[in-house]
Amino acid sequence: MLACSNVANLVVGRAVGRQKEMAVRLAIGAGRGRLLRQLLTENLTLFLMAAALSVLFANWGVSWIAQAIPPEVRGYLPNSAVLRVDASTLLYTLGIALFTGLLFGIAPALHCGRIDVNHVLKENTARLSAGGASALFKNCLIVFETSLALVVLVAAGLLVKGLVRMHARDPGFNPNGLVTARVELPDSQYTDPKRIEAFKKDALEHIRTLPGIRAAAVGNFIPYGGSDGSAAYSVDGRPVPAPADRPFTLIDSVSPDYFNAMGIPLLRGRAFSEQDRSDSLAVGIINQAMLRRQFPGQDPLGQRIRLNRIVTIVGVVKDITGQDDTDRPYPQVYFPYQQYSTKSMTFVLRTDSELQDIASGVRRAIRAVDNGQAVLGVRTIEELMANQRAPCIIVGQVSSFFAALSLFLAALGIYGVMAYSVAARKQEFGIRLALGAAQRDLISLVMSQGLKLTAIGLAIGLVAAFGVTRLMSTILYQVSPNDAATFTGFSLPTRALRCE
Repeated sequence: MLACSNVANLVVGRAVGRQKEMAVRLAIGAGRGRLLRQLLTENLTLFLMAAALSVLFANWGVSWIAQAIPPEVRGYLPNSAVLRVDASTLLYTLGIALFTGLLFGIAPALHCGRIDVNHVLKENTARLSAGGASALFKNCLIVFETSLALVVLVAAGLLVKGLVRMHARDPGFNPNGLVTARVELPDSQYTDPKRIEAFKKDALEHIRTLPGIRAAAVGNFIPYGGSDGSAAYSVDGRPVPAPADRPFTLIDSVSPDYFNAMGIPLLRGRAFSEQDRSDSLAVGIINQAMLRRQFPGQDPLGQRIRLNRIVTIVGVVKDITGQDDTDRPYPQVYFPYQQYSTKSMTFVLRTDSELQDIASGVRRAIRAVDNGQAVLGVRTIEELMANQRAPCIIVGQVSSFFAALSLFLAALGIYGVMAYSVAARKQEFGIRLALGAAQRDLISLVMSQGLKLTAIGLAIGLVAAFGVTRLMSTILYQVSPNDAATFTGFSLPTRALRCE
């Protein structure tokens, strides 16, 4: 839209500046239809040349976006994230070029076809260029460009600010040197919970003997793993909500050393131990989000939560992020893996060794327990974090690019219109100087006119930005849609467009 506004400004200015040329052509016998065809041909040629250049830039942009998508994420995207400029894209570009060429070329052409030859030949070019209708149209386009640029800048600024906060946020655990290994036990061989528990215990013993392993544990759903488990619950001793109204919590079964291996601080109570067996008291550890929701201002230790069984709370750990792409912590309950058997598991290793060495060692350790069992993948937690955040990062990068492009286009268009307007008023400015006006007075005159249009554009842009950013509230990370710092900060470079 900004590009179209620039083109409209330039085409209108070019047409107004050529009114005398068109009048001369008409006076010496050229037909109005011929002039109309000439102007349309010129405009279509320019637009088709621009379309050809846009295809080159599109190839570069597609390659940039494709390289930014992690390989692990591409399988979940349409067409496996294969991006290319194909025949349909070329036809679409050609259609847009023809449509915009006709749209922005036919109005000036028709205007030139309806000019009064006698009137135009008697007037000078400056007075024609400064005509009321032409000036009003250009001013409206300037206001539109300023307001649209502000909307795009504010929207991109909110997204980028959210991304910065996402990366700066404490994930609740220490990702440095943390490696994960996913294992899925087959249903045909592992039907007995005791056998599943024995596999986990033996695998951990073998993994802990590997060189460079400082800590090892096993869990079911790890942060940034791409999956999670949840269950409806109620607090024992309180009225039980209707099934449709029961809240949900994330659940996970972990080994006793899980919180130590992950670097998740224990805030209250105790961690799990080997004494938390299937035949002992069912216990659980909750996170801060569950504490805030169900036990604000209370001691949660000893409280009981009803899931598929009654679980006694024995500890509270810090919130972690990574359950979804918003990085928001949700209520969560951890169980001892001896009391909650699952065939799907992820081993977490705290190590100083290289990933390749750890991967081969983990596979050997798993085969030592079950020679037919495969390890689905050995990856660092930092890689998992990057993959889950990749869509948000790509959106932020693309938004930032288009925000910068919109600012550049707005500056380019406004500069062109103002330069053309000043050039058209040279005779007026010369008369003012001859009558005693100072040069600073002329500068103030032009600047005041520009600032008035900027103020109108900013006012409209701020109102539009408030409406647009409210629609973005669900995708913003810990940033208010009406963030005052973003609105203020990005209105300054928009205002500066008129000060050039």
